[in-house]
Amino acid sequence: MKRFLLLAILIASICVQAQNAETTATQSVYPQKRFNVGILVSDFFSERFTLSASYRVAGPNVVTLAIGSYMGNVDMDGDFFSRMDQPANSIYIGPDYKRYFYGNTDDHFFAFAKTHFVYQNLDVSYVEKAWVPVNTGGVTYLKYRDTNQNYHVESVGIGLEGGVEVIAGPFFTEFSFGFQYKFVVSNDTAPVQFSTSNGPYFYDFDYTGFAPVLSIRIGFYLF
Repeated sequence: MKRFLLLAILIASICVQAQNAETTATQSVYPQKRFNVGILVSDFFSERFTLSASYRVAGPNVVTLAIGSYMGNVDMDGDFFSRMDQPANSIYIGPDYKRYFYGNTDDHFFAFAKTHFVYQNLDVSYVEKAWVPVNTGGVTYLKYRDTNQNYHVESVGIGLEGGVEVIAGPFFTEFSFGFQYKFVVSNDTAPVQFSTSNGPYFYDFDYTGFAPVLSIRIGFYLF
């Protein structure tokens, strides 16, 4: 009877240790803190400021919401070496889902894959020559002069990325790379001065097609 009792205790102890080891291994796949906020440093290259917040809802599953806007101007000529900055109002909304699939809390290194959705609403102000009716002394005639115009475009992007997250204390740095399919939901006729004759570029606001995505995000965990 004593031997049977000792054997039962030993088996129960082994089962508990195995369960604890499995739990520890599972927990090491993702950061233990759940909520963080950050900014997309990579967006500074396109003169856009984006703030984001992430929450680990369960296990290795994370949801993120990013909201951003261009910092006053956008480049509309499709040429990295000859910028044409135009005044703009914009809003950028980008929810995404991320899942950790490898990590180690001791090394503070975590690999992940994520899928994202992006909606962008952009209004660009520009000046264009046009015939404008002018009334002088009761006489109306046409005058060719500069007029203020507005170009509106709404676009959507859906993408897939893979990356790594490195944590140091409450701070983290996240790198990811992947591809995105972009398409226009609504837009006006683009003015000629925006170099539409040079062909479509993947970083154009009214581009439709596949485009590479590079993201660098830094921030800190709150809890």
